[in-house]
Amino acid sequence: MKILVTGGAGYIGSHICKELKKNGFDPIVFDNLSNGYKKFVKWGKFIKGDLKKVSDFKKIKKIKFKGVIHLASNIEVGESYKDPTKFYLNNVTGSINLLEFIRLNKIKNFIFSSTAAVYGELKDNSKPIKENFHKEPISPYGKSKLFVERILEDYSDIYGINFCIFRYFNASGADSDVEIGESHIPETHLVPNVINACEMNKLVKVFGNNYKTKDGTCMRDYVHVSDLAEAHVKGLKKLIKNNLKKKNYFNLGSGKTYSVLEVINAVSDYKKKKVKFKYVKNRFGDPSILMSNIDRAKKILNWTPKRSNIENIVKTSYQWYLKNNI
Repeated sequence: MKILVTGGAGYIGSHICKELKKNGFDPIVFDNLSNGYKKFVKWGKFIKGDLKKVSDFKKIKKIKFKGVIHLASNIEVGESYKDPTKFYLNNVTGSINLLEFIRLNKIKNFIFSSTAAVYGELKDNSKPIKENFHKEPISPYGKSKLFVERILEDYSDIYGINFCIFRYFNASGADSDVEIGESHIPETHLVPNVINACEMNKLVKVFGNNYKTKDGTCMRDYVHVSDLAEAHVKGLKKLIKNNLKKKNYFNLGSGKTYSVLEVINAVSDYKKKKVKFKYVKNRFGDPSILMSNIDRAKKILNWTPKRSNIENIVKTSYQWYLKNNI
């Protein structure tokens, strides 16, 4: 079965393509390479295309797809405040163009890569987030993802598209075979930045130490990228077999949290080297704690984030870093 993977040359997309191939699917990557790498496309055909350009869909119109996994988007929250137009054009307009392609080609199975940012700031950050929590994103990035969720619901009601929406928490780690991993430019994610600081003897910036947490630093829910990939394939299989409802929403996290200092200490423990850090001003919009409730994914998809302990996330991330920097 051929599966269209938009953004399949990126960090998460490449891991999903590997998992698709492992499970007997034929992933077709559609990516403009603005955030991805052609060298990451190792498990299926690559077609360069931009979702904002309707003419680019001609490149794939003759392919019979059994389903679509839509990951292509801009994802950096901070950048979305500086250039919201870019995010609405890429994330919303591009998704509408893709949904029109799906409608015209009568493709019924759709998986959308969303984010925990759709929930916004919660009144009580100590509670694990459930899928039915109130959604009021504060960033243009989070808003763009929620807009697409709402549009997808309309397409489902009117055109009969069946979907899974996956709301990611903090995707981390790297493929255990060290074939692919995290390579953002610039890198803004904590784990690779701490690893880089450890190797380069640099200071890690810790944004705030006065949060209502056990050590004063923010606590986040980290989920291994290979666990994410596995969830997408499980969801896709169930959609294809009609074993799910028409509309499905799942949080994808680990269901537990680690503080910034705990991540720094995990890197120190793995490398057996002290990582230096300094406290800087809190970032706007950073909640104290973000933790997923993943009961729905466990029960309905029979999915367990078995690779998502911080030790394995650091280990695989470090292995990837060393492979690409030595």
